Amino acid sequence: MEPQHSDKVATLPDLGLRLRRAADIPALIGALYGQPGLLLRDTDLGPEFLNLRAGLLGELFQKFVNYQLPVAVVVPDPARYGERFVELAREHARPAASSASCRTRRRGGPGCAGSSDHSPRTRSSGFRLFR
Repeated sequence: MEPQHSDKVATLPDLGLRLRRAADIPALIGALYGQPGLLLRDTDLGPEFLNLRAGLLGELFQKFVNYQLPVAVVVPDPARYGERFVELAREHARPAASSASCRTRRRGGPGCAGSSDHSPRTRSSGFRLFR
């Protein structure tokens, strides 16, 4: 019997997984094969993921970028995790500029490749952080 494809974005409880430590990341990436995307809540993540100094959230984000997996992370109160987390949320909450709109603007404009406030690798993954 073939697995059923769904247009429903997966959540960790749907997948029967938990993200408490770095060793949990590969199982998540494998479980997302064939899924249209992932919706994470801050409550789905272990405390080490939300401590930016630990680097686990960055490692997780990089996996989503590398494997081009769409993900949305819902963090209702980013300030709860510190000022750097607020900055991260602010940066990733901005909509990505389309390639067409960047071609019509001068290189280096806001949201275009070459600007200081834009990370094209993160934008291309479909990663978003919501407040």
